Amino acid sequence: MRQERGNVAVARPLTPTSTSTQVKAKKQPLIKGLTVPEKLLYIGSVIICVALTVLVVSRYAETAELNLAIQKADKEIQQVKEANLQLEAEKNKLQSDARIRQYAEQNGLQIIESKKISSAGKEKNTP
Repeated sequence: MRQERGNVAVARPLTPTSTSTQVKAKKQPLIKGLTVPEKLLYIGSVIICVALTVLVVSRYAETAELNLAIQKADKEIQQVKEANLQLEAEKNKLQSDARIRQYAEQNGLQIIESKKISSAGKEKNTP
């Protein structure tokens, strides 16, 4: 026992013993790889992860596309509103009484101011 513990006070033989110095190397079994169910599990999980990623990216792309379409529609609405305002201003300008009188006088029409027609279609005499 003392020899095994490394006691230097005890003399050791010069030749090593064959039983204590020879360590038999244990053969470790070769690692064979993954079994078929493990491979299927890993492949299935990879496929599910890829499918989920594709789904999320496609939803994001769809949302971005809809957002772009909404922005386009907003721009078109704004342009139509501006055009409507311009047309409304032009309509009001063309409907003014002064402009109609001026146009009538330029084309040789005579204005009779003694009689006015009411909205009911009856004539009224005004002095």
